[in-house]
Amino acid sequence: MGSDQTRSYARSESVVFLKTNEAFGGLSNMAGGFPLHVNGLRIFTSEALYQACRFPHRPEVQRLIIGQASPMTAKMKSKPYRHDSRPDWDQVRVKIMRWSLRVKLAQNWVKFSDLLLATGDRPIVEESRKDDFWGAKSIDEHTLVGTNVLGRLLMELREAVKNDEHDSLLRVEPLAIPDFLLDGHAIQTVSVHGVERRAPILPTTERREQVVIATTDATQHSLFEQPAVKEAPAPYTASNNAQVAIGELGPYPAMKNSGMPWLGEVPGHWGLERAKWLFRKMDRPVRDADQVVTCFRDGIVTLRANRRVRGFTESLKEIGYQGIRRGDLVIHAMDAFAGAVGVADSDGKGTPVYSVCQPQHNTNAHFYAFLVREMARSQWIVALAKGIRERSTDFRFDGFASQDVPVPPPSEQTAIVRFLEHADRRIRRHIGAKRKLIKLLEEQKQAIIHRAVTRGLDPNVRLKPSGVEWLGDVPEHWDVVRLKTLVAGVTSGSRGWSNFEADYGPLFIRIGNLTRASLNLDFSDVVRLRLPTAALSEGARTKVQANDILLSITAYIGSVAVVPERIEDAYVSQHVACCRPRNGAANARWVGYVLLSPVGQIHGQLCMYGGTKQGLSLDDVKNHVVLLPSRNEQDALVKWIESESEDVDSTMTSVYREISLLREYRTRLIADVVTGKVDVRAAAANLPDEADEPGASDDTDALAEGDEPADGDLDTAPEETEA
Repeated sequence: MGSDQTRSYARSESVVFLKTNEAFGGLSNMAGGFPLHVNGLRIFTSEALYQACRFPHRPEVQRLIIGQASPMTAKMKSKPYRHDSRPDWDQVRVKIMRWSLRVKLAQNWVKFSDLLLATGDRPIVEESRKDDFWGAKSIDEHTLVGTNVLGRLLMELREAVKNDEHDSLLRVEPLAIPDFLLDGHAIQTVSVHGVERRAPILPTTERREQVVIATTDATQHSLFEQPAVKEAPAPYTASNNAQVAIGELGPYPAMKNSGMPWLGEVPGHWGLERAKWLFRKMDRPVRDADQVVTCFRDGIVTLRANRRVRGFTESLKEIGYQGIRRGDLVIHAMDAFAGAVGVADSDGKGTPVYSVCQPQHNTNAHFYAFLVREMARSQWIVALAKGIRERSTDFRFDGFASQDVPVPPPSEQTAIVRFLEHADRRIRRHIGAKRKLIKLLEEQKQAIIHRAVTRGLDPNVRLKPSGVEWLGDVPEHWDVVRLKTLVAGVTSGSRGWSNFEADYGPLFIRIGNLTRASLNLDFSDVVRLRLPTAALSEGARTKVQANDILLSITAYIGSVAVVPERIEDAYVSQHVACCRPRNGAANARWVGYVLLSPVGQIHGQLCMYGGTKQGLSLDDVKNHVVLLPSRNEQDALVKWIESESEDVDSTMTSVYREISLLREYRTRLIADVVTGKVDVRAAAANLPDEADEPGASDDTDALAEGDEPADGDLDTAPEETEA
């Protein structure tokens, strides 16, 4: 490779990756979580596949390499044999790397294509301290120089995805080179079926151009010759390359009526028993070393130390706590109606509000956790409630024990659990990839807002000291004011204000309906509540009106919305501050964008820094710093922000919709499988062992992703409740 292939890249204008745990680390050949199948062999990483291709004449070395789960180990295993690489290795290695990346894309379509598209139009650069062939070296803090072959191959692949070459990218033909072998056999076409065409990603408003110093793009053709390349794996792929797609799952051969309205028909060979014969209620004493175990609406039962701090009631007293052991089925009596049922993953202790159930007679507790959550989803637990309010369901052990439940054979319970947990991991992985894309889009939106909020539309505007240490300089013709000078008042709901019965009554705004990326308030998902007569005075105080600025003051600090012109009766909870602008004092959306920008975020963080505060007070809100140009300039800047953000907002809406559909799909799949509407025994038998799934442990984790429960749940249901 001659020096004419060298490129120079500006770090600030490029997507640069060095470590696999960084935002774009998945682009690295050393990244785990992108398993491959070639010639019926399971290969853990694209690096292992690439290294194995060095030794077509040494199948025993290839098997040694592809058997490594760690990409670095695979690379190290190849080193002792490098002297015996195929003789034309230097001439074919770029072609083999391109082919390996195509296989990685085809068999990890959603995850890898999302990552590629998230890079926008920026140059992709692998930063390396030693290798300026596959990557580029840093020559100073601003510039990287190198051939960057891997980065350029990824850019080539990104363009193919952008150009909607969906069908061809899911079929990867073998390279037309001599001895293209794996384990002694010619490498076959890699073809993947059942992957839907993706919605196109809209182009970003500003396109950054690649900086090229030593040569022009015309010289790249010798490096990037196009091979003949033309399926993401089917949802369930076994280690022997057998594939079982969801669409191929069928019903059981014979069904019978269960006699239960929420359950319907079940497979003919399933039994029906009262739950009391399957589980025994436990009342164990607490041991000194026991830590607190929590049961949340996402169905995860784990130590409190494993959960995020958000949402905990700090004043809980450990009165009447009971011992919990790993493998117990735990039912949160007051929140079971919302899915707070799961299997403990740790020993510990829990509140007496939990029913702790020990499985008997080879009963699989995980199967019945899925089943009870389906009882909740179908509203059967709510139907059993004797009270008139949502929170009075009180589904304790006696209520559970008296229910008739299906009893598949123990081996079938295990197969169902294996299938559903495998499906859930894959779906969470897809959701996680989309949430990462949303974060990147939010960052792009923030950059647009930050430019407008701190400098306006004139990049050469004269500046002056703001008088606020952390804010720095601002345009000299702008004012710096406190929010309280622009609003007539700031109000919030009282504690417990949201604890009313769900019904088709007035709208109730919760923190989950606010966002860190947009001021728009979508009322389609806002919970409706029936407000009792006693609450009418509180309702009058917390009712919102058009152009009110809403700011989250608890868990989602920095989330902002502006109430639209058309609004039915709606109210704020204790988690939301309602700021009512004075007539003509400012453009409400401009103030909202200031609060949404890094200026607003920093202020919120400073208010909480160094203390035990978990939220903002109304005084904190009133003292928020607002940058204030003239009213005409505010209006112009709001128009510019919303014009520049249009494509980003549209893409985020599309991605959120995809996440919603994935969640709906997961819910429907679990419901159909656990109630016996779909037979998954064959599919479960063909699944790889969990240990054979690299990346499974670093999928989007329910404990970290914020995927479950729904954000709005924080207003009505504490995750832990004392009896």
